[in-house]
Amino acid sequence: MSRREIKKALPWGAMREIAKISGVNYPVIQSFFSGKNTTENAKIITATAKFIKKQKDKENKALERLNKALGTTSTTLEGETDTTI
Repeated sequence: MSRREIKKALPWGAMREIAKISGVNYPVIQSFFSGKNTTENAKIITATAKFIKKQKDKENKALERLNKALGTTSTTLEGETDTTI
């Protein structure tokens, strides 16, 4: 998956959160996800992985609570695709 594809799949505000996690300025994050190499690539990649894991965990917990409330066992919401990270 390319950086631009990852960027497209990230939810709104994710790059700012990745900047906070990594300690890298937001414009550098933007450059990285536009395909430019930076001296901070490793930090940005690590922060992106942390962000994605945190988001997936939040979504899974929310879906578990929803399933419990509805008495279902669905792993996704109807009409949802797994393209958002």
